[in-house]
Amino acid sequence: MSQHHYLTEHHQTPVRIVCGWDRPLQYYFMYIEQLDQPKNDGEPRYLYHNLDDPQVTATPPLEYYLAKLQTLELTIPTSMILHLHADRLENCGNKNVYYTADGQWQIDQPPSYRS
Repeated sequence: MSQHHYLTEHHQTPVRIVCGWDRPLQYYFMYIEQLDQPKNDGEPRYLYHNLDDPQVTATPPLEYYLAKLQTLELTIPTSMILHLHADRLENCGNKNVYYTADGQWQIDQPPSYRS
């Protein structure tokens, strides 16, 4: 799966928005982790997680998550949106991309394994 990471704030609270394309399951996913909240039994606290959203259909379009962000008064860089669309078209996986507020990004791919 691809994972696109963006650090921002929600009502002056730091959050990490992670959205991506799940290649094996063929759908987009998104979660928003609250970074200053104590963890429950080692598990992060989420402002939002697609697995907990009863409105999520089997294969939600990216636009569903963009609308969810808007409802939460959050935005992500345009470059992140463009990359998410490209990931679906390319059926991309095994990629982590990190974004800054000005839309700059950096890919951190896992190492290649050679036999």
